[in-house]
Parts: sequence; structure tokens; C-alpha cells
Amino acid sequence: MSESKVPRLTTSVDVMFFDTDCAAVVHNLAYLRFIETNRTLLTGQLGMGLSDMALSGVYPVVVRSEVDYRKPAALGDTLEALVLPR
Repeated sequence: MSESKVPRLTTSVDVMFFDTDCAAVVHNLAYLRFIETNRTLLTGQLGMGLSDMALSGVYPVVVRSEVDYRKPAALGDTLEALVLPR
């Protein structure tokens, strides 16, 4: 599949209190939740909603995740999560 035809989705995520540690900095597990949310939205955009997955028993999975920590994300920040299917 050519690079221009690879489906992708960027989702804005507002950092909530439960995403942070006691210093109000996003903890590592929250980044995985952001990625999983984006994956679910992308599969819906590709025509495979949650109910379709449940009926078919086919569930796309995240096989690799990568986070580029450019600076600490904190409570109240808005982040962008990008999913690139293989």
C-alpha cells in the first residue's frame, strides 16, 4: 500500500486528572490508553465499529507502540495521538 493510501487518524486528547501522577504529569500508562482510543476510532472510520468487532470476533490490535517524549505532558494539556496501521 502506498504511503498516501495508508489510513491514519490523529486525535486530540485532553489530559485529565486521572491521566496524571501526583506531580500532575501524565503517567506512561495514560499514553497507551490514548493510543488504544485512537485505534478504536480508526477502525470505526475504516468501517469496523465496536459492534461489528463483537459480532465477527475480529479485533484489530496494537502490535507496536512508540512514544516520542518531547516534553512532559501535564494536566490540562491537549495532546495529539497518531495511529499508523501496518
